[in-house]
Amino acid sequence: MARVPRGSWVARRRALDRLRRGSAHSAASRNHPQGCTWTGVQERVRGRWAARIRVPGTHTRLWIGRFEQALEAALAYDTALFCFHGPHRLPSPRRFNFPAAPRPKIREDVRATLTRADIKRIAESHARFLANFYVGTLPGVSPAAASPPPPPPPAAAAGADGAAAVANEATATTDGSNGNNCMG
Repeated sequence: MARVPRGSWVARRRALDRLRRGSAHSAASRNHPQGCTWTGVQERVRGRWAARIRVPGTHTRLWIGRFEQALEAALAYDTALFCFHGPHRLPSPRRFNFPAAPRPKIREDVRATLTRADIKRIAESHARFLANFYVGTLPGVSPAAASPPPPPPPAAAAGADGAAAVANEATATTDGSNGNNCMG
């Protein structure tokens, strides 16, 4: 295609066509909806998230699985990337979503012989395990509502507990059992 000056009507027409069809940049934004910028993560129907990774040396993709949270899907992608390439030999366009996250303990000779099914199973289980340790505020929950109420001061607690214990003893002795818990 011949290069045209920037201000010409042909350049404007091509730009409008790209906007209508969707360019490579808009395709990238469609793959990461609602601000999800993690590599290998896509939002699925009903709010679930999927993780996929390209298999090295082929043009195929490995479906890792569906997850309840985008964080789990991103961790699964990282684990699969580690299983395929190892910790230090990533190809230039590849990167970990969480470079500091712990990786599964797999020896190098075992890692080299993993099948796709093994990688999928390891990535799913490791991601679900690690997601329990990533703590953050849940959407729609304020930090004050998520934290338990503070304990009462020591002086007030002793007075209230002492009065409650006396009231419980009084009701226990007036029920006719004389403190005996036997049924007979």
